Amino acid sequence: MLLLVVVQPILALLPRQTEWKYEDYHQEINQQIEEYRRENQLQMEDIIQKETGAYISAKAKELGLECRVQVDTVVRDGIPYPHSVKLTSARNEELSTWLDSELDIAPERQTWGWDE
Repeated sequence: MLLLVVVQPILALLPRQTEWKYEDYHQEINQQIEEYRRENQLQMEDIIQKETGAYISAKAKELGLECRVQVDTVVRDGIPYPHSVKLTSARNEELSTWLDSELDIAPERQTWGWDE
C-alpha cells in the first residue's frame, strides 16, 4: 500500500508527459515537413529555370542566334512556371514570337540585349 502511495503521483504525471512529448514531436515533424516543402520548391524552380533556359538556347541556336539565357519563374498553385526571360542577344522577332506562343512568356516579360 505504501508503494502505491509513493508511485501514484508519478503514474499520474506519465500521461501528461507523453502528451507533451507527442505535441513536441508533432510540431517538430510539421516544421520538418514544411522545410522539406520549401527545399523541394526551390529545387523545382531551379530545374525549371535551367531546363527552360537550355530549351530556349537550343531554339535560339536553331535560328542562328548565339546568346545566354536567364529564366525567372513564378509559382502558381505550388508549381513553378517560366515567367520572364533575359537574353544577351539583340531582339529577334521569330524567337520572341516563339517564346510567347510556346512558353507563354509575353514580349513585355522578355529582356533583350541583357548584359550579365
